[in-house]
Amino acid sequence: MEERKLVSILGIVVIAAALFWNADLPSGTAINVTDNATITITLNTKTMIDISPNNMSFGVADPGTRIANYTNNELVGISRTGFQLENIGSTNITNLWLNVTQPKVRPFATGDSDNYDAANFIAAEINVSPDGGAITQNAMSFIDRLEYNETRELVYLNLPANTKSYGRLRSGHNEYFWALHGDTTQCNASSGTLTFTIGTVAHNQTQTGTIDLAGASVETFNFGAMYDSGFNANWSYSSDGTGVISIDTPSSDYCVAAYIDCSKVRIFRWNADAPGAGTCGLSGSGYTYNSTSTKLFPGDSMAMNIEMRVPFGTALGDVKPGYLTVIAQSSE
Repeated sequence: MEERKLVSILGIVVIAAALFWNADLPSGTAINVTDNATITITLNTKTMIDISPNNMSFGVADPGTRIANYTNNELVGISRTGFQLENIGSTNITNLWLNVTQPKVRPFATGDSDNYDAANFIAAEINVSPDGGAITQNAMSFIDRLEYNETRELVYLNLPANTKSYGRLRSGHNEYFWALHGDTTQCNASSGTLTFTIGTVAHNQTQTGTIDLAGASVETFNFGAMYDSGFNANWSYSSDGTGVISIDTPSSDYCVAAYIDCSKVRIFRWNADAPGAGTCGLSGSGYTYNSTSTKLFPGDSMAMNIEMRVPFGTALGDVKPGYLTVIAQSSE
């Protein structure tokens, strides 16, 4: 009898202890457990580049002006001076360059604003070096400026012997007179000698500039070959690495190409696809970014400044819209 009484008492104590322990636990308590799933993906080799913004408006301007500020459709009332080039692909970009559209016909002295091309007026410069080092190509320079020769005589110029044609490089409020001359047939540099001479002192509303192209204050560019096929057919260019000219304010280095009939020239800095870009002697061959050791990695970007240089003699109205194109290349 005593033993049954003791067992009953002990049972009551155990039940009370269990009730007390459970009272201390929060309602719905669970034990945390983990498991893992493996996620994999492999990227294709894809070289891609993005230019932002994709529209830049320089507003309303007078002839002979330079404009650094642009707006775009998304930044109403807010202006910017630069654009961004971003590697949105999966490969390391080792070469990067620019191109622009150009007028299809001779635009000046036609009175038709649609004959011009707005992109042919712009210049660019590197804003910040992609690798954080020193910028070696930072002068504001034309990307690929196309200029036609003069069709009316400029009686105040003194021209070199055997001049085939002459014209002017128009850079906002400044103009630089140039001449193509030599003993070549037309402007075919493969059949004789051909030289491009340009004055280094600007012609504008306040000064005459270099008008003696057979004298001092000139830069020269010697041609040595000619494309005879492909999309650069019939352009003479330098093939000996000694064909760079330095002109404008600030001073910029340029390569030059001349069309076989002497009717037009291309004066370029940033277009690696232009005739002779790889052989004229320009540092980096006109590339904005050209390095196999320092690369523009996926997700990285670089900035460039842009400037609109409206020439004197541009007809009123809406100039035909042009396009700025960025080309990226991975050599890996």
